[in-house]
Amino acid sequence: TWAFNRGWSFAATRSARVLPEAGRYVAVQLTGGAANLAVYAAMVRMIPGLHGDVLLPLAAGSAVGIGINYLGSRFLVFRGDREAA
Repeated sequence: TWAFNRGWSFAATRSARVLPEAGRYVAVQLTGGAANLAVYAAMVRMIPGLHGDVLLPLAAGSAVGIGINYLGSRFLVFRGDREAA
């Protein structure tokens, strides 16, 4: 997914610093995934009546995770290519 996002989603140019960028990408993706799970679990635990209907917590967790993944990729992972331009 790093190569796909680098080449298509963010149209990043090739740089010599691939490993640090890939490391930042993995860190951002893990953070987004952890936030997704945390929001889901918190909603299921704290909101009565959601134990059987998990669609709302699933959607909320996904929205938070996707937001973190996009913003982190845009401003932390692939930032060097825009700064050089």
